[in-house]
Amino acid sequence: MLTRNLTYSEQRLVKTIRFTQLAMMLVVLNYIFESVMSSTAILTPNFIVMVSATLLLERSVRLVYEKKQHQAFSSFLAAITFALFVAMAFRGGLHSAGIVGIPVVILFGVLYGRWQDVLWLLACVLVFIVLLAQPFVIALLPSAEVTGTVVHQLPIVLLVICVGGYISWAIGSDMRQAFRTLHAETINLLDSKESISRLSKTDFLTGLVNAKQGCVDYKALLAGLNKEQRVCFYFIDLDGFKEVNDLFDHKAGDELLVLVAERLRQAVEETAYVCRLSGDEFIIFFVANRDSEVIEFAEKILDTVSQPHNLFGASAQITASIGIATTRRHAFSDIRKKASMAMYQSKRQGKGRYYLYTDALEAQYMQRIYILQGLKNGVKEGLFELHFQPKVDLDTRQITGMEALIRWTKGNSRNYTPDEFMSVIESTDLVHEIGSWVIKEACIACKKWHEAGHILPVAVNVSALQLLRPNFAKSVLQVLSSLGLDARYLEIELTERFLVEKNDAVEKQLESLRLAGVSLAIDDFGTGYSNVSYLMNLEANVLKLDKSFVDSLHTNASMQSVAKAIIEIARAGQMKVVAEGLETLADIKAVTELGCDAGQGYYWSKPVNQQQAMALLDGEMCA
Repeated sequence: MLTRNLTYSEQRLVKTIRFTQLAMMLVVLNYIFESVMSSTAILTPNFIVMVSATLLLERSVRLVYEKKQHQAFSSFLAAITFALFVAMAFRGGLHSAGIVGIPVVILFGVLYGRWQDVLWLLACVLVFIVLLAQPFVIALLPSAEVTGTVVHQLPIVLLVICVGGYISWAIGSDMRQAFRTLHAETINLLDSKESISRLSKTDFLTGLVNAKQGCVDYKALLAGLNKEQRVCFYFIDLDGFKEVNDLFDHKAGDELLVLVAERLRQAVEETAYVCRLSGDEFIIFFVANRDSEVIEFAEKILDTVSQPHNLFGASAQITASIGIATTRRHAFSDIRKKASMAMYQSKRQGKGRYYLYTDALEAQYMQRIYILQGLKNGVKEGLFELHFQPKVDLDTRQITGMEALIRWTKGNSRNYTPDEFMSVIESTDLVHEIGSWVIKEACIACKKWHEAGHILPVAVNVSALQLLRPNFAKSVLQVLSSLGLDARYLEIELTERFLVEKNDAVEKQLESLRLAGVSLAIDDFGTGYSNVSYLMNLEANVLKLDKSFVDSLHTNASMQSVAKAIIEIARAGQMKVVAEGLETLADIKAVTELGCDAGQGYYWSKPVNQQQAMALLDGEMCA
C-alpha cells in the first residue's frame, strides 16, 4: 500500500507497527529455533500469542489506511500489551525485564494514544500484577522456581509500576503538549506561507492580481497562442479619480477603486485577466481571435467605468482613458510600455477615449523623452530665449502690444519646433519653472519698453496646469511688484479649451489676477467647442481668432456669418478681438471688414528677439 496519502503521524504509526511486527517475528523464529534444538513442541502458548499478536498488528495497519488512526493505535497497544503479559506469565512471572517493559508500553501509550487508552492500559497492568502475585495463579505458572518470590516483591513491584506510570504520564503529557504546540505552529507557518504567497500575487485593496502575477499569467497566455491568435493588452487609467479624492476623501477613493475593480472583473470574459498596477491604473489582457474584438472590448470597458458609482450614498461618475496594444511575441514590460504610450495619447486627445498603439506613436514617445532630457535644466543652463511678435491696430497700423513666445535656442540639436517642445512642457511639471521664467522675463522686457517710452502691454501664454498651483496668482503679482510694473500691462492668454474644462481652483486664480488689473485673453478661439456663457462670466478682455479660422474666411462664405456672430459676442462682453495668423493684405482686409480691432501675423513681423523687438518699437516698422 502507498504511504503518500497518509499524514506524517499516520506514516510514523505504520512504521512503528511494522518495526514491532519484525521484532515479534524474530521472537517467533527464536521459539522455533529453541523448539528444534530442544526437541519440544512448537505450539506453545507463547508461540501462539506471538503469532496472533503479529496478525493483529496487520489489522492495525489496515485501520491506519482506512483513516481510523485511534482504533489502529488502540489495536496496536492491545497487541503488544497482551504479548508482554503472556510472555511474563509463561516465561517465569514478573522479573526485571517485565518491570522495564511495562513502563515503556505505558509511556508509548501516553505519547501517542488517547487518555482513555492509557487509563485502560494502566488498569489492566495493575490487575495483571495483582493476579500474578496470587498463590493460585503462581501455581499455574510453568516456571514456578522463579515465581515464589513474587508475593514478597509485590509492594515493590506495584511501587515501581505506579511511580513509572506517573513519571511516564507526566513526561508524556509534556511531550504531547509540546507536539500539539509544534503542530499548531506548523499549521500557522503553513497558513502564513500560503497567505504571503497569496498576498504576493494579489492587490490587497481590490483583490485583483497584481502586476507581478499579471506578468506570469501573460507569459502563460503568450505561450499558448496559435498562428491566428494574438494578445490584446489594455492599459486603463481613470479620469477624474483625483477629483473624487479631493471632493470626498481617500477612503472614498479607495472605495471607488474597489467598485471599479469589481465592475471590470464582472465585465470581462473568464479567459481575460484583470490586474491592478498602482493608484488608479489597471490592465486587462486576453486572447483575441477577431480584429473587431479589440474595439468592442475597449468600448465595453469605457461604458462599464462611466456608469455612476455609489460612494457612501453619493453618486460619483468618472471615465477611463485606455491605451491598446496587440502582440504575439513582446515581453510583458514591452507591451505594457506600448499600451501606456497609447493611454497617454488618449488622455491628450480628451477624456473617456481609447487609442491604439502604432509605431509612429513610439517615435513620438521617444521624441518626448529626448525633449524632456534636453529641457530638464533648461532655465539654469540658459537654453531659452524670449521672442516677441507685435499686435497691430487695424485702423492706425500702430503696435499696440507684444506677445512673448519662448524659443529653445541652445542645446536644441534636433531643432525641435515650439509646437513640439511646448506640448511636452505643458504636460509636465516643467511648465511651472519654465512658465515662471517666461512671465518674469516678459515683464522685464515690458519694463524696458516703458523706460524707452513705449507704453504697451506684453502677453504671455499660461497653461491650466500653471493655474492649478495655489500660489500662481500671488507669484505673478510679486513679479509685477518687484519690477514696479503696473498689472494692466500684463496680459494672460488662455487657450479656448479652458472654456470647456471648467475648474473652480483655476477660476479663483484668474479672479485674483483680474481684480489686480491683469488682462485676460482667450487664445486660439474658433478651434473648439467654447462655452459662451462661461466666456461671459470670465470677463476676459481680449478674444483672439485662431489662424485656421481666419484662413477659412476666404474659402467658406458661411464662416463670415459665424465670424460676425463671434465678434458680436465679444462686443457684448466688452472684449477686443485680435485676428491671428495674418499673412496677406487679403487677410487684413477680411478681418478689418468683419470688425476686428487688431491683428497679429507674419505680414508685419515674425517673432523676433528682444533687440529686434525694441528696434520695431523704435522705428515703428509696421505700416
